[in-house]
Amino acid sequence: MKNLSYILVAGVVLGVIVAAIVQYRKGIWHLLNFFFRPNVFADIAAEDVVRINMKDKNFKEKWETNEQWKTERIKEDKERFLKSTYKLRGRIRYAFNIVALTALCAFGIAYISAGTISISENILLLMQLISAFMILWSIIGQLGFPIQTFSGETLPENIDKLWFFILNIFGIFLLCFTQIYGYFRKG
Repeated sequence: MKNLSYILVAGVVLGVIVAAIVQYRKGIWHLLNFFFRPNVFADIAAEDVVRINMKDKNFKEKWETNEQWKTERIKEDKERFLKSTYKLRGRIRYAFNIVALTALCAFGIAYISAGTISISENILLLMQLISAFMILWSIIGQLGFPIQTFSGETLPENIDKLWFFILNIFGIFLLCFTQIYGYFRKG
C-alpha cells in the first residue's frame, strides 16, 4: 500500500510537469536558448521587441519605410539584448554559487554542531520559522528597479542590495542548518 502511494504521488508530479511543459513550451524553448544559445536568444528578443513596438503607429511607419533605420535598430537591439543576456546569466551563476556556498557552510557547521551541542526541537522549529520569514522578507521587500538610477550605484541602492543580501544569506543558512542538524542528530 505504501508503494502505491509513492507511485500515485510520482504520477501526479509527472502529470503536473508534463502539463507545465505543454503550456509553457515556448517559454521553455526561450529559456533553453537563453542558457545554451545566447546569440539565438538575443535575435529572438530583438524580434519580440519589434513585435511589441509595432503597436506604435509611428514606429510601424518608420519600420516599413526606412530600411537603414530598420537595419540599425535590429543591430542595436540585438547588441543590447546580448549584453543583458550575458549579464543576467552571470547573475544567475553568482546567485547559485552564493546559495551553494551558504548551504555547504551550513552543512559543515551542522555536522560539527550535531556531535557537540544539543538543540531542542522547539528551537529548531523557531529557527526554521525565522529563516522562512527572512527569505520571504528578502524576496518581497527588495525594491531594485523603483529606486534605480542611471549608474545603479547610489547609497540607497547599495543599502537595498546589502540588506536583502544579508537577509537571504542568514535565511538560507538557518534553513539549511536546521534541516541538516536534524538529520545528523537523528543519524
